[in-house]
Amino acid sequence: MATPAGEGRRQRRWLDASRPLVTGMPVWPGDPPVAVTRVLAREAGDTCQVSALATSVHAGTHVDAPCHYLEGGAGVEAMPPWVCIGLARVVRGVGSSPLASEALLGLRVGRGQRLLFAGGGADGALSLAAARFLARRRVALVGTDAPSVGPPGEEGDEVHRVLLASGAWILEGLVLEGVRAGRYEFVCAPLLLPGADGAPARVFLRPR
Repeated sequence: MATPAGEGRRQRRWLDASRPLVTGMPVWPGDPPVAVTRVLAREAGDTCQVSALATSVHAGTHVDAPCHYLEGGAGVEAMPPWVCIGLARVVRGVGSSPLASEALLGLRVGRGQRLLFAGGGADGALSLAAARFLARRRVALVGTDAPSVGPPGEEGDEVHRVLLASGAWILEGLVLEGVRAGRYEFVCAPLLLPGADGAPARVFLRPR
């Protein structure tokens, strides 16, 4: 479930929609496991505490960069600040799994929008037709609480290609349980990993 972030009356309205990176967490089949290990420990006599992180860039809540699927595509460092900060719309209950294009017709999707699909598990994935629908409308960002924006297999691969080729950025692995449909202030902070095909990200939402 998305958790309140910060303290105080104003800060409590912010929700943390990020999935923690922890040792042994579920990862995409074939990806390396996540491991957070202690390198130095005060209790062992070291002067400070130091940890190390080993992970795929596609573990937990993360951004997919164009070069994840597109030959010659940009790395994650190219994600524009205006895509990372602004208004986003959380979308719930739009129908089938994966989401069909017909289910999106009533959403009034327009250029530059950020859409976050909350379905839980695979229900947040898009069909290829839905991806093409969003690509034609030149949305800025497509997010999901599913492990992947597309279903497993070749269709999911093509969903990525279609969205990334249209200029949309992809945000996967969100925590949207308990987050109502509607408009939110949106902050996404991916790690700066030059040339990487993705990056873990911290994501915050605040109801409008």
